[in-house]
Amino acid sequence: MELDELLKSLDIQSLNVCCAGNLIEVARGTKHIAKRLGRINQVTAHIFPNGKIGGSHYHHTKKEYFAVCGGTIDLYFGMQEIYKKTIPSGSSFFIDSSIAHALHNPYMENAFLVELSNVEFDPSNLHNPKKDVYSFPIIDKDTQKLLRKIHNL
Repeated sequence: MELDELLKSLDIQSLNVCCAGNLIEVARGTKHIAKRLGRINQVTAHIFPNGKIGGSHYHHTKKEYFAVCGGTIDLYFGMQEIYKKTIPSGSSFFIDSSIAHALHNPYMENAFLVELSNVEFDPSNLHNPKKDVYSFPIIDKDTQKLLRKIHNL
């Protein structure tokens, strides 16, 4: 997938933020999200303290919508080429199936994300031959060192 297609698939948007940043609208209506995810089967809150890394995998079926509700997160994404995009608070983005991704918070402030997805998380997926989580190392979770060549956007 070319970079233009990847960026279009991320569909990075600014969320409605008001009340001095105390209210962030994660989603308005469901048409835009449902068009991308289909049915929403799980809503998850993520807290990323400084140094936290999540992901470094891809899915065959799961699609994810993330809203960054506080802090800033570095998003790594791609397959053949890996790109880095810094996503600030008050933004949202999608991760389609078959796109490797990792989230990293190298910043001092905690990052808070809300995730909507079409597939429920099942911890048994991690060790199941019919799993939907496939490892794709991008960042070493212990050392925080990059394991692949990264293109900054």
